[in-house]
Amino acid sequence: MLRPRQLRPATLIEKGSKGAFCCALLLTAGCALEAGSPQEGVGTAEQKIAGGILAPDDPAIVGLEGAGKIGCTGVLVSPRVVLTAAHCLDGDVIRAVLFGSSADGGDTIGVLRGWKHPDHQTHSANHDLGLLLLDAPSDVPPLPLNHEPLTSANAGAHVRIVGFGQTGMDDTAAPRKRQGTSILASVSPSTLTIEPSPARPCVGDSGGPVLQTRGEREVIVGIVSKGAATGADRAEAARVDAALEGFLRPLLAMIEATSGELGDPCALDDNCGAGLCLSPEDAPSFAYCSRPCATSADCLPDMECAPEGPDRHVCRYDGPSPGALGAPCQDHGGCEFGLCAVFAADAPAICSALCFPEDERTCPHGGECTLIPGTDGTFGCAIREEEGAPEGGCSCATPPGARESGDGVVTFCWAALTAAWIRRKGGGRRE
Repeated sequence: MLRPRQLRPATLIEKGSKGAFCCALLLTAGCALEAGSPQEGVGTAEQKIAGGILAPDDPAIVGLEGAGKIGCTGVLVSPRVVLTAAHCLDGDVIRAVLFGSSADGGDTIGVLRGWKHPDHQTHSANHDLGLLLLDAPSDVPPLPLNHEPLTSANAGAHVRIVGFGQTGMDDTAAPRKRQGTSILASVSPSTLTIEPSPARPCVGDSGGPVLQTRGEREVIVGIVSKGAATGADRAEAARVDAALEGFLRPLLAMIEATSGELGDPCALDDNCGAGLCLSPEDAPSFAYCSRPCATSADCLPDMECAPEGPDRHVCRYDGPSPGALGAPCQDHGGCEFGLCAVFAADAPAICSALCFPEDERTCPHGGECTLIPGTDGTFGCAIREEEGAPEGGCSCATPPGARESGDGVVTFCWAALTAAWIRRKGGGRRE
């Protein structure tokens, strides 16, 4: 099950209701499209997706289940990882993914954790990408990601879209997987635009893949995000190739790792050489590899050998964990609550949390609600020295992609996370 704003062991990321993510798709008076001339591989007897046909032969395209319904689509990109839209991770918890062609049948696999692209902003197609970690591997062959940069030269090419969306705004039938053909109309730095030919996405197709044939195979070139402002006949998708280095490759590498060292980031126990991935209570989004210990000499210099249950001790950070309130930070993505702030001119940057002085419980996780210098009235929770961390932090307002309190999702900043671990690991074992 999904861990919140991160990766907390049993917190699920649920999918939003139709009303919550309707605006992130093609908000039109109705998604039904006037069918154009038949395209190769696209039938006309039942103009669905809208404008497509049933798709029983796409086992890697899955439905995201939450709150008793399928609210979004996703695509398997490795045996335990599903790629979808970041906005699909807002709202109701995603409890499982459905492998099959209809909500009325098929197999499901539970969801452990989820990540959103750190640069994604609500209601924007830019960087609208998320990953879900399954609690067991699937034997379905995953679909490959596109590794070749898209350019304006790709405009005009046919692409295939697949999803569990509605066939129209008045469609109340159980979701069924459908496919259709569209045209890649334009390419921007982080998104692509598709036009019907004759198919287009509708509500519930968010997170589904935009597929293009390269050579002898189809690759995922984009993930369906939203309708474009230029008209109802266009839809936007987040480009996969634009997110490879800063989001997809590092996360997939971490998930597939099997020999992580003490202090390395992790998602599963299997990622760690000692078989122990620890999610600290003060920063559960920033899980790290630990190991059993007898004394603190078995741990890194700024770790201690702490009790873990009645029968064993494990290595934990002594003081705030990386990403926790009061921990040193370089940017917002390196903090549990998505805010890195400086509270005094000569102070270092530390992780904080957005707060509002008028609230009764302004800083429930600790610290005092303090004005961040250099901002337009933004307040953050500042940890006092007596609370175990120096005051300080970079003068900045709430950043793009900052996590919202309680969304149950982690926004992943690989560079910040890796840098934090490098700083904390600093030298090896204590002597």
